[in-house]
Amino acid sequence: MTFPEQVKSFLWNTISGMADHPWLFAKDPKVDFTRKRKLDFEMLMRFLISRQCGTTAHELLKYFDFDPQTISVSAFYQQRSKLIPEAFHFLLHQFNSNFPFELYKGKYNIVACDGCEFNIARNPDDPDTFNPPSGWSSKGFNMIHTISA
Repeated sequence: MTFPEQVKSFLWNTISGMADHPWLFAKDPKVDFTRKRKLDFEMLMRFLISRQCGTTAHELLKYFDFDPQTISVSAFYQQRSKLIPEAFHFLLHQFNSNFPFELYKGKYNIVACDGCEFNIARNPDDPDTFNPPSGWSSKGFNMIHTISA
């Protein structure tokens, strides 16, 4: 199994573990996520993590392989409203516990990367990340460009 496959496996396993105890992440633990639904707790979390930038309706259609019986946007919003924000904090911390992090630049955690660029706080005194003023920015900006090795 490649490292990216391991990372994805850790993520899905963490979500599956959370799905064993969905009441811990529900606004109303006695009622929320107790009935069988097309979009149960585990699928909801996976959908929220994996959705892209399309409309909610289109993303739901893609997630359910364009099945005509895809849940409605309203049903999605109703399911999503049952989650407490701490569900995502828990997911982040549980997922991150699988990796021995070394801080990049003394303050950034990087798990995986593939040619992405991340804007960071502007600091003209950091020649490694500072991009001088140009057509993109009148003051210049700092950015980290990551490449997987």
